[in-house]
Amino acid sequence: MAFYEEFPDSDDAARALNNAAAHCARAGMGSRSMAIRHLLLDHPHFGAQTKYNYDQLGFLGYDYERIAEYERAASYYEKLWSLTPGELEKREGAELEGLRSRASDAIYSAAVLRESLDQWEQAIDNYDQFVFAFATDERVPEIRLRVGRLYEDHARWTDAARVSLRSRTIRHQRPPPPCSTSRACTTARLKMLVDLEALYTAVVNTGAGEWGLAALVALGKANETLAADLRTATVPSYLTARQADEYAMIIDDKAYLREEEAVNAFGLALDKS
Repeated sequence: MAFYEEFPDSDDAARALNNAAAHCARAGMGSRSMAIRHLLLDHPHFGAQTKYNYDQLGFLGYDYERIAEYERAASYYEKLWSLTPGELEKREGAELEGLRSRASDAIYSAAVLRESLDQWEQAIDNYDQFVFAFATDERVPEIRLRVGRLYEDHARWTDAARVSLRSRTIRHQRPPPPCSTSRACTTARLKMLVDLEALYTAVVNTGAGEWGLAALVALGKANETLAADLRTATVPSYLTARQADEYAMIIDDKAYLREEEAVNAFGLALDKS
């Protein structure tokens, strides 16, 4: 710190401040360390112009979390996360893996903190970003359960049912094997929809009004999605022109049936609402 005070315009000033912040943190001088990190972030001579900017955001997020200023902590973690794509382009090897680990911890911590503050929509947004970026992380199943509960707590029944179904599918089903033909894909999707119908019907039959309504809406959307997928499916290249026409007619019939099921489900939901 003495170097910076003596030579504030030096090219080494940012490095000196970074070293001073780290030294103060190790010495248990938390407030002093935070003040220096704020200087590195907020002073017009430093900030994004230095290579220390990204790491200071993470350090300050942790410092504010440590002293229970959770909203400020979350905001610093979210700022770090927003800068991560650009930082990833600058790193490689072990440094790149370390950055990914810190970034995942930052957006996860931001989500947990927002949830603790009852800022549930921001929490869900952060959780969703984590799941999208780190789909294989071991925390993902637990995150899906948290998100489902948040939707339940705020009467977002359709969203809660969607997340719950997704969690159940991940936990209890193997992913279908890659389809070798369009027919195989169609068969696999139809079988999956039959399983979904059984699950949603069971929910409706419980007599729980709001959950039943959410299940009917989700069932309608599932049928609607499958109908759209069927209509846009690729016609097998090995078929003759006549066979291709027949195939298209069969697919169109199946899509129409799915659309009818969707209309029925939405109609029942409307009746119950």
